Amino acid sequence: MPKNTSNDVTIATCIPTDATPIQRLNKEKPDDAVKSAIIATLMTSNITRLGGKRVMEIPPELIDVAPEYQRGRRLNQAAKIAANWDDRKYNFPIVSYRNGKLYAVDGQMTDMAAVLAGKTVIGVNVLENITIEEEAKLFDTQDENKSRLKWHEIYKSRLFRKEPDAVALDAVCRKYRLEVTSSQRKSPRRMPSINCALECIARKDLGPDFLDWVFNLMERSDNWFLGEKTPITNTHINMFIDTYCEGVENNCLAEYSDRFIEVMSHHSPDDFDKLAISLANERNMSSKDARSPTKFLCAKIAHGEFIEGRKPYIITPEETD
Repeated sequence: MPKNTSNDVTIATCIPTDATPIQRLNKEKPDDAVKSAIIATLMTSNITRLGGKRVMEIPPELIDVAPEYQRGRRLNQAAKIAANWDDRKYNFPIVSYRNGKLYAVDGQMTDMAAVLAGKTVIGVNVLENITIEEEAKLFDTQDENKSRLKWHEIYKSRLFRKEPDAVALDAVCRKYRLEVTSSQRKSPRRMPSINCALECIARKDLGPDFLDWVFNLMERSDNWFLGEKTPITNTHINMFIDTYCEGVENNCLAEYSDRFIEVMSHHSPDDFDKLAISLANERNMSSKDARSPTKFLCAKIAHGEFIEGRKPYIITPEETD
């Protein structure tokens, strides 16, 4: 893109190139009058048309966020984007030129992340002659024409690149004859909860062994056949995490497995959820347990404190004396 040398000097004077990203973000911004003057110069000397759009390169510090209809920028989120910055995946933010300023319409975290990533200039798409109301409408409808990747699509790409977590999930799926496919596709053995499975595999305290153990429980429990009309969800994987870690640490995982299979064979996933909620309503549970009633139920089953068909279902140590 064309650049104006004299303009570059002006920008460098206002925003020192040797400043750290945080300094540039918090301390080295020019005041509004200087900023407006720089932007006005850029709008006449550093802008071009490309594919029916007006684009230009600017220092990311020059972009503002309209507080009337947008949330403030969040440093933690911008830092995560900056940590994974890749110019090949960078999309131009959309900015509106209004009242001498440039306001982010789409990509409002990108400019902040660019500063943290050490970028001195970024490309932007520029909108002109629109009102703040039109900006707001563009902002809240910006996702209408976007299609986010589904988890089975992400998994397919990761498996093609032979990422270890995806390869490990593929091995588990092959073992239990599960198909990783779209949730819209009717498959008798569709792999559920792809994102949750990948997250569990990535954890050092779980890994693929945890997923293999969970699927083994489900395979051996008649009503937990994977891919039924009521498939398992993230909850039905996550609810075993605590008892698995405890079982591994205390070398009693096999004992826990037998107890789970005995109960699960009499309850479908949906029925198991209802049973957990029923127990939560009957017992004075802590707020933490109340948020995860299935985990609470799993702990009681693993410890042998659940009796099928009896109310109250959970037998506390005091009641067994």
